[in-house]
Amino acid sequence: MADATTNNWECGDSAAVPGLRVGPEGLPVVRAFPRGSVLISHPESSDEEPGVYVSTFWSRGGEETWSAGEPMDVGRLPDRGVTPRKLQSVNGVSAVTGGYIASGRALDPLHGQPVGALWTSADGRRWTKAPTGKNLFHEVYDLYGAAELDGTVIVLGVGAAPDSSEEPAPTRLWIGRYRARPALGRPSGLAPFVGTWTWSHGSIVIDPEGRFTYRWRLYRDCATEPAPCDNGPAWGGKATGKLAPDASGRLRGRLETTNRPDEEGYRENAAVELRREPYGAIRMTVAGRPHGIFCSGGEADSRCVVSHG
Repeated sequence: MADATTNNWECGDSAAVPGLRVGPEGLPVVRAFPRGSVLISHPESSDEEPGVYVSTFWSRGGEETWSAGEPMDVGRLPDRGVTPRKLQSVNGVSAVTGGYIASGRALDPLHGQPVGALWTSADGRRWTKAPTGKNLFHEVYDLYGAAELDGTVIVLGVGAAPDSSEEPAPTRLWIGRYRARPALGRPSGLAPFVGTWTWSHGSIVIDPEGRFTYRWRLYRDCATEPAPCDNGPAWGGKATGKLAPDASGRLRGRLETTNRPDEEGYRENAAVELRREPYGAIRMTVAGRPHGIFCSGGEADSRCVVSHG
């Protein structure tokens, strides 16, 4: 343990934290806040299990002695990342209005790889693990930290490093609000989806009531082919329908009208699903088939620009 006054550091006494092991393999993470301090220790569990760390929460208010919190909540099956405590670790803790948020990772036993994990607490002593699958934390390997601005909580997640060392690991942000027992999730409802989304061979326009118009390229030139056909960027394929949000934050609906009723994947009553992607994009599935990513930035977003050849 160490304390600081301006730039002068002094080595402190670890005895004030009962049972805390301090060493180069298990240095604690400490965060001091106006209403108290929270400490997380995660030394190696034992010599028999090198590389396995056990995270423990400690807290104190105005008193000198640190108190160990309750055992870390490991989650509830059938959620993702539910595994013994020694396979779950915390990277850091942040103070938010009404409590604290701790971010880290857990080994997912079903898939044998780490997934992001997040815990919340009202007092720094009792911590509850937020749902992993519901919040899509399993789509990254680690949650590195959280911050609050004007009541909005932002959580940073990092995925697996790509094979090429020249490419950065993918990152993802979650936005939500803290409550007594929150499930920190992405924005829900229709609002995040309303607008025009495009890629080089198609577009989908969604209005505030969930009505949508989907257009896609038919590879039939109106100069030589009868309608329906492509006239420049006005693609000939057209379908309409209505979408509604589900509990996971995705939109689901059906194709109500289509000018390609005999083409598989575009028939009337085909199921449509949309989900948000990072950095202003959505992913679309029709009749169980992926239709790719559509972007709000148009040609400025290279993910949604391909050759028309």
